[in-house]
Amino acid sequence: MAGVSHSTVSRVLNGVDLVTPATRARVREAIDSSGWTPDETAAALGRRKTPRPGPMS
Repeated sequence: MAGVSHSTVSRVLNGVDLVTPATRARVREAIDSSGWTPDETAAALGRRKTPRPGPMS
């Protein structure tokens, strides 16, 4: 959609300043037009921190 790499999209979403304003705008436009929203559960798993307690033994 925006014609950029996964890394560039990640940089835009994480606020890294290595992306030019024009590219950042293209990525944001693609995100907005697709209706994409972050999945908090997936993000928490990526950080290995979930808001729910694990199984108790």
